[in-house]
Amino acid sequence: MARFHLDRRGTVAVLVGLTAPVLAMGLALGIEVNGWSVTQQKLQRAADMAAIAGAQAYSNGSNAQMAAIAATYVAEINGGLGATTRSWNATTRTLSDNMITIQITSGVKSSSDTAFAVTIQTTAPLLFSAIALKGPNKTLSASATAEIVTTQTGPQPCLVTLGGDTTGVDTGTDITLSGNATINANSCSLRSDAGITLSGNATITVAALYASGTITTSGNAQVTATGGKFINQAQISDPYASWAPVQNALQSAASCSGGPIIDAKHPPQSGITCYSGINLSGGQTTLSSGVFYVNGSISLSGGASLTGSGVTIVSTGTFSESGNVTFSVTAPTSGPTAGIVYASTSTSGSSFSGNGNSTFSGLIYYPNGQLSFSGNAVDGSTGCAEVVASTVTLSGNANLAANCSQYGLPTYGSLTTSSVALVQ
Repeated sequence: MARFHLDRRGTVAVLVGLTAPVLAMGLALGIEVNGWSVTQQKLQRAADMAAIAGAQAYSNGSNAQMAAIAATYVAEINGGLGATTRSWNATTRTLSDNMITIQITSGVKSSSDTAFAVTIQTTAPLLFSAIALKGPNKTLSASATAEIVTTQTGPQPCLVTLGGDTTGVDTGTDITLSGNATINANSCSLRSDAGITLSGNATITVAALYASGTITTSGNAQVTATGGKFINQAQISDPYASWAPVQNALQSAASCSGGPIIDAKHPPQSGITCYSGINLSGGQTTLSSGVFYVNGSISLSGGASLTGSGVTIVSTGTFSESGNVTFSVTAPTSGPTAGIVYASTSTSGSSFSGNGNSTFSGLIYYPNGQLSFSGNAVDGSTGCAEVVASTVTLSGNANLAANCSQYGLPTYGSLTTSSVALVQ
């Protein structure tokens, strides 16, 4: 009699039959999960390229919205699912494009940098994994952040002109020296967003000279730049455009109204900071320490003397000197306007001229108009005499210096270079 209960020759077949569905299910699930990994890698590459494209477009001059759109184009080309109509939120600087989101934020390496954060999503249908996971689809996403890293190089400028109105090389002239004009700026640089022109016996002695256009000399004009002369350089932006102390002060001057005029018969009044003008012809006027907001213009003539220590003058109008005038003002070293001697939003020309002396310590900020200097125009022998204007013409003598750390003024370089890098 056969002993079938002891026969094991069919055991393997039975075990294979029992485990085959489980093995097949495991194999299929592995293939499905591996497919998710491949899709995830494609999404990540698309997000990386989109972030870099957006940051590069912004760095090259596109506005925020157009740069974000450029990023979505790259994301869509590489598999991102866009929409027929994109949604742009100017407040949050976010572009939503179906499964693609682009947000322009502050930088990761530096909060002053600009970064493009890209998120791309897609869905994968659940097949065998539906047994364990809920829902018909699995959402996959990838994120990348590219930052525009800005680097300042070159010595600190003590004269910056912003008159060039295009990004890149400019053919105009922002700094003009004529006659016997002299600029001494051994410890700092001169920086023009256009060209620099010298004629007659004009001379410049400076740590370095930078122009977004050309540097032209004629006659006996000479340039001595120990650190070199650099032409056709990319422009730099206004170094004080986002500096709160000067911008807040300019806003305060614009909102100041109804104040008295300071003149020979009406000296500055204690406790009053808002004036409608300063008009001095002869005589000596001493300003007490503090801020003087002038919603109007300032005129000094006929041997007038305007002096003050720890003083900031902020106006909406022009500044003019004529005759044997003395202007000697030192900026405060602390407080909301530390470092600012004179600032104005005027787009018209202003002049520091005559045979007197203009001695100041701190910053003269005139970004929208032309400044003209003649006579003993600027004496920065105290170590800090910095000028930022749209354009500057000089036919006198100017001693400039950028040793302004004691006044709390920002430090920056003569050249701004930008590069784009993935940071997340």
